[in-house]
Amino acid sequence: MLRYCVIICALLGSAMAAQKDIGTKYEVEQAKVVYEISGGGILTDELNLTIEGKERFFMRHWGRERLWRAEITEKITGLLEDMHTIRHIIKIVDDQAYEVDFERKKIIKMPAEKNHFMHYDLSRMHRKDTQTIASKLCEIWENEHIKVCLYKGIPLLFEKRYLDFRISKRARLILTDVNLSDKDFDLPPYPIEEKILLKSGFKITQIHTMQSMTKQLCASQAQIDTQSNEAKKIKEKFLRALFKRQKEKLPKMLKAMQKARVCFLVADDQQAANRCFASLTKPLRELIHVDETDLSLWTESLKENLINDLDRHIAELQRRMPCIKRAKNIDYLSKCMK
Repeated sequence: MLRYCVIICALLGSAMAAQKDIGTKYEVEQAKVVYEISGGGILTDELNLTIEGKERFFMRHWGRERLWRAEITEKITGLLEDMHTIRHIIKIVDDQAYEVDFERKKIIKMPAEKNHFMHYDLSRMHRKDTQTIASKLCEIWENEHIKVCLYKGIPLLFEKRYLDFRISKRARLILTDVNLSDKDFDLPPYPIEEKILLKSGFKITQIHTMQSMTKQLCASQAQIDTQSNEAKKIKEKFLRALFKRQKEKLPKMLKAMQKARVCFLVADDQQAANRCFASLTKPLRELIHVDETDLSLWTESLKENLINDLDRHIAELQRRMPCIKRAKNIDYLSKCMK
């Protein structure tokens, strides 16, 4: 099976509910929290989704100003492999939310209550028990599909079970006596757009939603039957976007491997080999099992092994290319990669 990674556009975010929505208030003046994000589930019989990453949360003025900054990897494994690492920033100041759109290099401004991503409402949840997370004792609240653990109003745990998937954000470190600066709350120098003034604002949101299974899964406020039409539509939208990306990226990957082969073939010294290496994307480096350490000594033996490895992967992808070009959906494309 040809193994590869293709960069796509997606994002994961934070628990975005305003204090008045979640029914609690922050009991500390300022805080910094470092989270670990994990999750995933089954997309099809042959494709699995894995989500992992880290997030930092900054809060000051008793919660009047908050910022979530995350880097998340959404990876699909199976007959096809697809990976995307993205950045995500959301800032709330009083009753206004600012979400960074790195694709369009814009900052979308909206009322805080309009941003419901990974939202939870304590009025619809039951208090259960306590748990120690990041050396802090927090109170567990949950319902049939969401679980949070709050420490002085700060979520140290957020879990959501939805369809056949699970999303979890767990604090690894929390500091409440830290000195925060304005830099911690800085946004990129992008122009600000009012969401209510964007005629295509909903469509823009939908583009991101279609390309990110994670956001698709987290956006809903309620659990649904895995056999329902809504559940099927969520998966179908994502799989259509995945199929489109793969159809575009696989031919480009073949050309990139062919170009890399020529480059390494004519590389007669260490300096030339390093230039070839620098031109490779990370997925290609992983595909042919090459890292900077491997090239520390450029020998004829290493050159021969690398060329042979590229030849094998190029031949495999060339053999599959007619099938890939004929493919009309993700199931057909997956069979091409067997």
